Amino acid sequence: MRRILSLVLFLTAGAAGAARADDGVIRDPQWRYWPSQDDLNRDFPQKANEKNIPGHVRVRCVGGPDGHLQNCVVLEETPVDFGFGEAALKSAAQPVLAPKTSDGRPTAGATVEFVLDYYYENRYARTMIYGPRWDATPTHEDMAKAWASLPPNTPPGRVVFSCDIETDGHLGHCLAVSSIPADTHYEAAAQPLLAKFHVTELPPPIPGGYRVALPVRLRQPDPPPADPNQVQMIANPRWVHTPTPQQSMQYYPAKAAAAGVDQGKAGLECQVNTAGMLTNCEVVAEEPKGLDFGAAALNVSKLMGVGPWTSDGQPVEGAYIDLAVTLQREVKGAGASAQDKKRP
Repeated sequence: MRRILSLVLFLTAGAAGAARADDGVIRDPQWRYWPSQDDLNRDFPQKANEKNIPGHVRVRCVGGPDGHLQNCVVLEETPVDFGFGEAALKSAAQPVLAPKTSDGRPTAGATVEFVLDYYYENRYARTMIYGPRWDATPTHEDMAKAWASLPPNTPPGRVVFSCDIETDGHLGHCLAVSSIPADTHYEAAAQPLLAKFHVTELPPPIPGGYRVALPVRLRQPDPPPADPNQVQMIANPRWVHTPTPQQSMQYYPAKAAAAGVDQGKAGLECQVNTAGMLTNCEVVAEEPKGLDFGAAALNVSKLMGVGPWTSDGQPVEGAYIDLAVTLQREVKGAGASAQDKKRP
């Protein structure tokens, strides 16, 4: 059993490191601040804007001592000759890196790679939704099948679709708006995955309906780790299901209340299922001990879930979260909530 890194008030997730290749480059790193789509679109190239063309750029930078990016260069842009590379170099001034990965490696001075997407939101009559609440997404097995359908020796790639969200929550009329590398094979391989998505809790109906920008990354599946304790962790999860204070407090341990204890906390290690809900949770720390705060935290965890699809286009199924839950009896409205991400 791995030890939880820390216990904090209410609910937090243990930060995890970004993917790091053997060349030392941190790819798709974790961020202390990431700009909104509106912020990125301020740099939308005029030529592309006039023609209603979206763009997609992969950038390589060096992390600065304060988390801001330095010495950025464009690695790939789709489509070319529309100014998206120049726009990405301007937009790269906006994100701020997290100071360290979970294994303690500083990002200051490190080389990082990431993707910037530009969407012309007025291209469609439908309103774009970013980060919808998925209740079904492709599994790792589905992703492996998609990868296997690509021609031999195809490099990893990423395709972004723009899809209608139908009234039943399924996707329709999907259009591939960008692909890196620029190759139609990625679109063909990813197309069968689109039927696996389903959106829950749609906003109120509006004229024209909704669309979603959906990234899908295709790559060689990770081999099983040699060390079973080396598992995928979720950094900065996007919580889509959290209990209300009333739901949390109904699990306040009777033994603690009888002992006159008004606060306790427990650390959990949980796995994420295909729908993003927490499962297989185990208690790894408890304070004070012997008053059932661990059991209470396990009950609270059953009401919690994260977005099952990452912004980079991968499922979170099977990944782990280190969690800390604090219950306070004397504070009205105390319970479990996601720790606010601070903007610099």
